[in-house]
Amino acid sequence: YKTPQFGVLFKATEKISLFAQYSESVINLFLTQQRREDGTRFQPTPGRGKGYDVGVKAELMENKVSFTASVFQIDNANIIRILAPRPDPESPGLTFNPADQGGVQRSEGFDVDLRLRPRKGTQLILGFANIDAYVLEATEFVTISGQPQLTRKGHQLANAPKRTASFWLRQELGDWGALKGAWVGGGLRFVGNRPTSDTYNVIDYTAFINNTNFTGGRLVENWRLQSYTVGDLGFGGRFQFGKVRYGVSASIKNIMDETYLVQRFHFGAPRTFE
Repeated sequence: YKTPQFGVLFKATEKISLFAQYSESVINLFLTQQRREDGTRFQPTPGRGKGYDVGVKAELMENKVSFTASVFQIDNANIIRILAPRPDPESPGLTFNPADQGGVQRSEGFDVDLRLRPRKGTQLILGFANIDAYVLEATEFVTISGQPQLTRKGHQLANAPKRTASFWLRQELGDWGALKGAWVGGGLRFVGNRPTSDTYNVIDYTAFINNTNFTGGRLVENWRLQSYTVGDLGFGGRFQFGKVRYGVSASIKNIMDETYLVQRFHFGAPRTFE
């Protein structure tokens, strides 16, 4: 499979550069047959991804200020989705997990990475991303009182926060006796809330006919994972023992021991010493 990639970089000035790039990729390659919801088998075709980003890089004020900012758009098509178990028509009493292939998912937005050196030995790094990741094309639907309603198209992707941000401060401390080039750093990571599924469910229906046909009711989003902020600390340096030089570093991650979900069934790590 061919996956072309190309880009261009233009130096507008000695300190400011403009860039643009485009690439394609294979996003899923299933080598074995899958089964549709009705139990029939099919051979999935390779999913395809394509995307571009355009941005600017700059180093200003004698390299005390540097940043990269870009806007991007990524489309993934022909994605394989493994669905909930269904009764197996070939083996009564058993179930199987059907697969569905199709549709398009899109992620678009912008991100900024800013690095500041306000004084010698001090470095401040700030990052921010605003991403809209959603189902661009999909045909899944339910029928509510005779009217078909799409259950995925236009909905935010599962586990895809719209906003993320990070902050990191590092301070050089110089030499402390045998410890040379000592440093200390600390920062925060923020992840916004996000849905657990891109498929909306039917509630408040008055009659249930089958999995896709209802009398009355309305579509609602699944529950969402709450946003979280986690703080980290780190410190390190180097020393010499005999003729050998060593580097040493240590970190405390999730210093406040926050309890948070990174995915629907997966908690983030507790306070961790490394």
